Amino acid sequence: IFNNTLYNIKASSGMIWLNSSIGSPRASIVNNILSSDGASPYVGLVAGTRWSQITLTNNLYFNGADVPSQDARAVTSDPLFVNAARGDLRLQSRSPAIDKGSQLVIGIVATDRDGKSRPLSSAVDIGAFEYAP
Repeated sequence: IFNNTLYNIKASSGMIWLNSSIGSPRASIVNNILSSDGASPYVGLVAGTRWSQITLTNNLYFNGADVPSQDARAVTSDPLFVNAARGDLRLQSRSPAIDKGSQLVIGIVATDRDGKSRPLSSAVDIGAFEYAP
């Protein structure tokens, strides 16, 4: 799950819900913005799913509680969207998501939601949109 922007998601079991209880699948959650509705957890695991099966890095968490401690490069701040109320989830110039993404996605996520190349500057931005001045 790479470079997504999840905004104001209402989900009692988690904005991202993982079930890897059958077999031993792995999941990677990298460079996502998870902006909670204030009540929903960021990541939920089905019984039997283990954190050891999940790679979590360089995600931005906002407006919720219990940021997963497994995300060693977590950003916990307002993403500073251009106008979330009107559905514009692009990043403002002061966004803490700019240049904070993991380079692990280069070659996997080559463009952003608008079709712009990734990265546009020194590093990949977190979320669905690369910042473009």
